[in-house]
Amino acid sequence: DPDIRVNPSDMGRIDEKPVPAYADTLKDKARVHTIVDAVGCDYNRCSFCAHKTIYGNYRRRPVSAVVDEMCTMIAQGIAIFRFAAGDTPLPHALAIAREIEARGLILEFSMFHRAVRNARQRIDRLVEDYRLLIRSGLRAVFMGMETGDDRTNNEMLLKNVTADDIVWTMRAFQRAREIEKQRCDLALATIHPVPARDITWDELRQRTLDVLLEAKPDSALVAPPGVFPGTDWYERPDFYGFSLGPDYVKQLMSYEYVLYKPTEFWPSGSFALNGRGIPEIFAETSKLRTAIDEAGIPTDLGDEDFLLLQATDEDPHAFKRESLADILSCDDRYSRQVYSRLNAKSERL
Repeated sequence: DPDIRVNPSDMGRIDEKPVPAYADTLKDKARVHTIVDAVGCDYNRCSFCAHKTIYGNYRRRPVSAVVDEMCTMIAQGIAIFRFAAGDTPLPHALAIAREIEARGLILEFSMFHRAVRNARQRIDRLVEDYRLLIRSGLRAVFMGMETGDDRTNNEMLLKNVTADDIVWTMRAFQRAREIEKQRCDLALATIHPVPARDITWDELRQRTLDVLLEAKPDSALVAPPGVFPGTDWYERPDFYGFSLGPDYVKQLMSYEYVLYKPTEFWPSGSFALNGRGIPEIFAETSKLRTAIDEAGIPTDLGDEDFLLLQATDEDPHAFKRESLADILSCDDRYSRQVYSRLNAKSERL
């Protein structure tokens, strides 16, 4: 399409990453710094994920460089961090935690983390590892669950984890924070509906809900399936049951995506899954979100939201409601108060 310009990839050298000097710009900045602990994802095989196209191979940043950057930010009055990698595997996370402790730093951070294979059998070791992370400042974790059906997760999404792995990884975190008597919030992300074989959307929804209820996350994020260039979903849509029109990419770049818009108001677009278009897909996504809400689990709060909530002691449900009201009313007084309290905590740390 002549209207779409594709820029070449620039992978760069991870050990030459510039460190920002916020200086006079802190007045209008939330005092949270997204820190590059690595680029890409160490797993890098999920069929729906474009990390491998965007970043190439997973590249880990030296531990000393990560913690040096933390020290630079602390000197600027920022002591709350969000790790940027698609996954921070345990060996790298533990090495960073030990370096933080060795330097005597007081800070807080969140990270993305994959469920651990055979977590049930490794529970005691995992608890001790997660206790170290929490002591070093870990306060929120984002984990991709996707769906509760093992066959779908592994054959269609290529996740290579089971529901049992997800539940027991969560239990290890929950036990670690209980022992440490320190809050560390857990967000589980789902995609619904997804490509599947020999299972209905109703069955997928119920199995995902069952796993969430067993795992007991502090939040469940619910997203519809997105087919992005650079993913296997995009390269082989027919295999996964997707229909993509000739103008799909152009439409994807300009589609008005508003999470809480009633589904009857969504444009149909040139996109379908198993013959069902966007309104039907998003209506099904909303069914799962509603079921999770009704089960008492907050929805659509990620690790970055939990860093805010912990700094301000806001109720998750009230935070969602008031933040949405700020956006819809174009009146940001509530949000400014929340960020002001977050900034005060970051400076205090």
